[in-house]
Amino acid sequence: MKGITRRLRPSPAMVVACIALVFAMTGAGYAAGMLGPNTVGTKQLKKNAVISSKVKNRSLLAVDFKAGQLPKGPKGDKGDAGAPGAPGAPGQQGPPGPTTGLMRISASSGDWVVGGTSVGTLTIRPFTDLTRISTSATGIHFAHVHPSLPEAAFGKRMSLESVVFCYDAAPNAVLDATFLRVQRQTAGPPGTNPVLLSDDTDRADAACRTYTLPTPFELSPDDAVNFAARINFTNTTDVFDVGRTTFVLEPTATPATPAGAPAHATMLKPVTRGDSGSAN
Repeated sequence: MKGITRRLRPSPAMVVACIALVFAMTGAGYAAGMLGPNTVGTKQLKKNAVISSKVKNRSLLAVDFKAGQLPKGPKGDKGDAGAPGAPGAPGQQGPPGPTTGLMRISASSGDWVVGGTSVGTLTIRPFTDLTRISTSATGIHFAHVHPSLPEAAFGKRMSLESVVFCYDAAPNAVLDATFLRVQRQTAGPPGTNPVLLSDDTDRADAACRTYTLPTPFELSPDDAVNFAARINFTNTTDVFDVGRTTFVLEPTATPATPAGAPAHATMLKPVTRGDSGSAN
């Protein structure tokens, strides 16, 4: 009996092994019981501790990734047009328009007419690029042009500065003289007819000449400008050709005023049905 008891007594090594086994089985539960909720964070996680198999599919958002880590998806369909936006605020007022600058007005080839005693002997034929003047009788003849010039522009009265006259004379059709007049009519024709400039030089050449007034002439609503060429024909075969006739204007410092009716104008009574109308 004493021998049997001695054989059942565990050895020291067995005792140590049993104690280690019991501690191993109860230590993990003890540690788990000691960790409260929300006590494991990034500091407790080792590097590369969270792997793909530990992440629930479709549980992460795009903001959980660094920029450039996610590939771009395919281009989406074009969206519907948006509603029209509200009108923008009015823009700033632009700068003032021009109040000065030369104005050039050219007479057409059909504006030239026979003048004075030359009626019946002088012939004027307008072409696209010139006006041809011929005669059936030798001697001095006149041709005139009466341009339609504005007396006001840019809110200012206009002044006549110069005239550019282009011509082609001939040995027997000589430019004998040129005249620039302004007819001012306030009480019916003939009115005053001052000569603003004249040139009595005989010219048988072809040129464009600029006739500049000694003093610019300020136009009024009562003025009509007339430019005349005096031609000396010594035979009836040569012709005198007129090219461009340009009148150069410039604004003055005088404010423009509305043009009034001439003093001799009569006011007509409005015509109604059944009434022939009459002048007052």
